[in-house]
Amino acid sequence: MLSKFRSRTIKQHFLIWSVTIIVIFGLFINAAFYWIYTNNIHEEVNEQLAEKLTLQSLYINRWLDERSADIYQMSRKQDVKEVNIDHMQNDFVTFINNQSEFGDLGFVNTDGDILVSAMRPQMRMNVKNQAFFEQAIQGKMYISKVVFPRITGDPIIVFSSPVYNVDNELQGLIYGSVKLGTISRTVQSVHFGRAGEQYLIDGSGMLITEARLDMQKVYGRDKIDTEILQRALADSNEDTIYTNYRGEEVIGSYQWTKDRRWIIVAELKTSEVFAARSNIMWVFVLITLCILVASLYGIVLVTRRVERPLEFLLQGTKVLKEGHYDYRIDPSVFKHAPVELKELCDTFNMMSLKLKSTVRLLEDYALIDALTELHNRRYLAQEGSKIIEKCIETQQPCAIMMIDVDYFKKVNDTYGHQVGDRVLLHIAKILKLQTRQTDLVARYGGEEFTVLAQQTDLEQAILIGDAIRKEIENKPYIEEELHIPLTASVGIALLPFVAEADLTVDTRLSSLAEAADRALYRAKQGGRNRIETNTDWIPA
Repeated sequence: MLSKFRSRTIKQHFLIWSVTIIVIFGLFINAAFYWIYTNNIHEEVNEQLAEKLTLQSLYINRWLDERSADIYQMSRKQDVKEVNIDHMQNDFVTFINNQSEFGDLGFVNTDGDILVSAMRPQMRMNVKNQAFFEQAIQGKMYISKVVFPRITGDPIIVFSSPVYNVDNELQGLIYGSVKLGTISRTVQSVHFGRAGEQYLIDGSGMLITEARLDMQKVYGRDKIDTEILQRALADSNEDTIYTNYRGEEVIGSYQWTKDRRWIIVAELKTSEVFAARSNIMWVFVLITLCILVASLYGIVLVTRRVERPLEFLLQGTKVLKEGHYDYRIDPSVFKHAPVELKELCDTFNMMSLKLKSTVRLLEDYALIDALTELHNRRYLAQEGSKIIEKCIETQQPCAIMMIDVDYFKKVNDTYGHQVGDRVLLHIAKILKLQTRQTDLVARYGGEEFTVLAQQTDLEQAILIGDAIRKEIENKPYIEEELHIPLTASVGIALLPFVAEADLTVDTRLSSLAEAADRALYRAKQGGRNRIETNTDWIPA
């Protein structure tokens, strides 16, 4: 799979990578927008819900205070303090007719008997076991939980207040009942959109007001147990999306009413909150696709201007590979190419002009010893054979000298190889100065050097060799505090003028070098710093 990808053209690479980058970038932008938009809308809705709940809580608390104040004011009337039943009956009926919030208003004596009821004058009932009676007997104002009267069965909330006479003696209590439907109308007067709902529940989850969007839930009778109730009981500030009692995902918030009596819940369906999100996302996707198409078109245009010049460059490299180093590309091909490719064409043509000479130079360097900058053994074998052949053809004498630095290993062991290298370079400079331009000077290996002198007889060779030996002896290597005396041994062999048919030119060179090497060995054995010749070598 990887090999197939690597073998694609530049156009295919451009297309693949461009599509990949644009798609990844588009996904990143869409994902970032989705996340930012969702969080912003979520935060905005939570802020709106919190503001509405604050206002609603103030409104409901004020409503409770007003209803409590109504009952308290009735308990302060003179007829009520004097327990004037006839007058109380008239006052209560008048109050109910003028006050639409209450469904009934009555008076209960200290024994728990209902003596007066505005809406049920003939009702006789004892409420001694009711919580509102017990609180009033203790002298407390009271608002009950949801109560289901045996007479009607409709859920109500009872407001009560103790009644005292002028001597501050407890005479009983006055109560007023409010149907839950009254509270529902108050709460439902404010809601959030078509999918928004606001309702009251108590700490047990009992619905105090009707569910506007779920008529199957009956206020005062049904309980709910959802995430928002658990948050309220725990006083949690969590605002994540949850599932409400209708099984729908909603964003919701809560707030407790006065004395933590009820919980006001406001919820808004996520389907309404994020209704515009899908449309906006489709717009972003469409924009991404448009950018992708436009980019692909642009890439095709660019690659057209790049591919053809690159084909010529590729062809040029193949020609150079075949050894045609002076090949040039026609600059007109790059007329409409990018500036970088034009420069690349110019550079290629300049390179092709210089490449041939550079290759030749490299070939020459391959025949040069890197340390001493003398010719190496390879060059000696290559050019020395030509010199031997010429001398044989012209019947001219030819001598070879093998020169070896005495005790050079001791120099390396004493001063190190770096100093030893500099000593060899010093020797090489002496050889260059003490030889002629026609002489071939080469490093034969290690501390051993060779001089191939054409048109040189034995006497001349000895003079050249002795001059080299004396110069090395008279010019020790000096470097800062170093003073290294040097000597060299020289072995000389002479090419005879007899050309044997069974000896090739290469064989004669190697045999001549071998003869000079034997002479060098004798010079070493004879005490070093001397010259020995080998005149015994005559081809058989």
